[in-house]
Formats: sequence, C-alpha cells, structure tokens
Amino acid sequence: MAGFSLADALNLRSVSKLDTGEMQEIKVSLMDPNPNNFFSVEEDITDLCESIKLNGILQPPVVTPAENGRYRIIAGHRRHKALQSLAQELPDKFGTVLCRVVRPSSPELEELMLIQTNTEARELGWREKSKSAERVEEILIELQKQGMELPGKMRKHVAKILKTSESQLARAKYISEHLIKVFEGHKYLNDSEAYALAHLPEEQQKELYQHYKGNLWNLTNSAIKRYKENLQAGRDPFYVPPPPPRDCYEQKKDKSGNYKACTHAAVIDARQNKTLPKWQKCGSSCCKYCDYKFDCEDVCSIVKKQAQELLKTYDGQICQAIRAARVNAGLSLKEAALAMKSDISSVYKDETNQTHTAKTLAEYGKAYGITPNELLGFDSPTPSAAPGSFPQWIPADQIGDLPDGFYTLAYHYRAESPEKLDKADDGVPLIHTRLALRKGNQWYSAMAKVLLHFSAVSKEVLVAAAPACTAAPTGFTFFLGGASDDGM
Repeated sequence: MAGFSLADALNLRSVSKLDTGEMQEIKVSLMDPNPNNFFSVEEDITDLCESIKLNGILQPPVVTPAENGRYRIIAGHRRHKALQSLAQELPDKFGTVLCRVVRPSSPELEELMLIQTNTEARELGWREKSKSAERVEEILIELQKQGMELPGKMRKHVAKILKTSESQLARAKYISEHLIKVFEGHKYLNDSEAYALAHLPEEQQKELYQHYKGNLWNLTNSAIKRYKENLQAGRDPFYVPPPPPRDCYEQKKDKSGNYKACTHAAVIDARQNKTLPKWQKCGSSCCKYCDYKFDCEDVCSIVKKQAQELLKTYDGQICQAIRAARVNAGLSLKEAALAMKSDISSVYKDETNQTHTAKTLAEYGKAYGITPNELLGFDSPTPSAAPGSFPQWIPADQIGDLPDGFYTLAYHYRAESPEKLDKADDGVPLIHTRLALRKGNQWYSAMAKVLLHFSAVSKEVLVAAAPACTAAPTGFTFFLGGASDDGM
C-alpha cells in the first residue's frame, strides 16, 4: 500500500507526508480494532478465511503503535478478524502477520488515514459516504484550528480525500438529512431509491414504508415513480395497472416484426386460481415452461402439439416406459413417490420430460420390481440373478456377442496420450462408468445418438461391461461413477 499523504490528497504543500511505514511481523493477539472505525465488518468471513489459507495475506494490514506494546489497526479489520479465527486452528501458521507500521503525527491524521484506506478498499453506500464526509469535514475543521491552511471550498477537499465527486457527497448528505430513520439499515434500499424517497414528504415516506414493510426489495424506483403518478392522477397510491398483453414466442412474428399476443393468458390466470395439487398448478406465464403440459386439459394447442412431439423422442419413450412400469406395478404417483423416497412432482417429471441416468433407471427398476432392461423393453442379457445379487461383470476381452440392451460400461480414460491413463492420487488408474446401448454388437451412447469407439487410439479404454445399473466391478482399487455421458 502506498504511504498516506494528506498533502498529496489535498494538493497542499503545507502539510508534511506521513511515514510510508516499515514492515514488521506482529502477533495477531497484539492487534486491536480501531475505536474510530465506523465501517461495517461483516460477520461471515468464511470465504476470506479460505482465501487466506490458500493464498496467504495478499495485502498487509496497516497498524500504528499503541500503549503497552500493542497495535491499533488502521486498515485490515476483516483480515484481522479472519486471522483471529485461523490462529485458533493453526497458531503456528497464522499466529503472526506481516504488517505495515505507520506513525501518524496526530490523532486527526490517523483517523483521516483510517477513513481514506477504508474508502479506497470498498464501494461506499450513501450511509457510509455521508458518515465519512461528515467526519472528514469535522477533522479538517479541527486541523484548520491547529493552523493548517485549506484554501477553497471544504467540500472539494473532502471529496478529494474520499476520492468521489462533490455532487455524490451532496447527494449522500441530502439522503442523510431527509430520509426517515426507519429506512436506515435496510440492505435492499440502494442509493438511487434512497435519493428518490428522500425527496418525498415525510408522511409519504411513512406510507410507503408501511405498505412495503417486510418486503422492501419491492420498493424500487419504478414503484416510487408509480406511487407519485397515482397521487398526481388522484388514484389509489398503490394502484398497479394490469400488465400488457403477453407475447407468444411460439408463433411467427407479424409483418411488423412483432410477436403476436398470447391468446391463452386468461386460461392460465384462471388455472392459477383453481384448487389444484401443487404439481398441477400453473407456475409460469406460458404453458411451454409448465411441467404438467403433457397431461393438462387446459394446455394451449401450440404447446400441446410440442409436448406430443417430445414424447416421440428417444428420451420421451424412456419416460413413457417408466410410466407404463409404474401403472403395471399398480402404483399411483403418490405411492411411487413414497417408494422412490421422492415427491410427486419429481416422479411426474421423470415420466414426461427428463433424460435419465443409469442410476435413475436402477432406482425405478427396484421400486417397480423389474430390471432396467425389462423396463426399457430389452430382454435380460444374462440369466436371472438371485434376489439381492448382481450379474457378473464381463471383462472387455471376453464380451463377444451380447444381446441388444442397456449396459453399464467400466472404462479407463487417457488423460493425455495412449500411454497415460487418468490416475488417482495413489497412482492407480481411475475407473469411470457410463450407461451405453449395445446394438448389433456395437456400443452407442445411452441416447443412441453417438457410436462409441474403444480402440488403441481412443481416449476411452473399455475394461468391462455388465447389464445396466450393475454394481461397481470388484477387484479395482479405485472406482469413480458418473464421470461421463449418462453414468451412474
């Protein structure tokens, strides 16, 4: 950090520079927060602690000698708080910290240094900006009494020290003087909204506060503007005009290049007011984004056609197979959700509009009492196993002819070259898994879109195969699932 200089900040030569500071290793336990620090220090410093653990202290704290061999912090209150926490865990590593030690020539200059270093390190809101400006002006007036010359406007000198504009200081001061106290401390109120509120009479500010109390994030500039317009027009101050007609993005634009209006909006609004199960309610302003569009009796004709086309895709066919398996098992959606330890909405999505992994298929197969291959319409590629057991894995060099169906593949991945396999920390090659389709003695991705190649030049080296969702192969030191495509 560069040395603090009030003379430089004010472009004055009559005030000498402060010491640039010496670097010194200091015990964290000997550092104290500055009693004049009014800048907030947040409670949660977890991220800062993790950063210090990983990168160390990138910017040394700035301190000044105090009484009894202790040091008073000028810059670095958050870092000090984080180091206190880390020192309890790792005292040898974080019990001391390299600091810049400065010696301001007066208490006033020390406080100016504290304010300037803190304003440089953060984006100030109107509260801290107003408080900083107020305090800097008080300090400069005190320095004037002590003989320091300050030609020109006081606000200009304050703005230079805080590295902001005079207009911003005037704005912050106006908010501080005219905004009612109940709004202070609310994090959802930004500077622009606070400034707009400050221009309203006190009674109107109180009325807005009472109306938005508990959800101040809705008290935006547009809400304040609407409130003022309603008063001028003699309307209810909190009147909200109906929204403009919704656009339908599923239709072609008109000749003017504009989207056509949605003709289904009233149906959606009416359905939102119906007494329906949560998973059947309209959660969007367009049927396209509703999970229940596949079975909803009120879905618009455009989206209904799209939903029917989705069910014809490969993913859609798997979803319908899962639904058919549930129906054949005699389970309702609620009963299926209990069996899956899930909820009705999630089960419904799995039956209509999801891309499934090997793990999901295994869970549904177990819940409905069938194998994944039976669920998907393929015969079991191996003789039926005893209840609770798994079919055997087949090594890659012994696969030979296998019936068409879904299988879980175990394979190595070459990280860089044919000679180098992706390895764990202990040097053992990692085993990955993926769900694949066996068809005509060739392997395809689970969605039958990509032909899989396992050869001397391929990045993926096949190790073994087993019927879909079989447990991890034994005999391997390390096993990593779900690392590729639709893996377990």
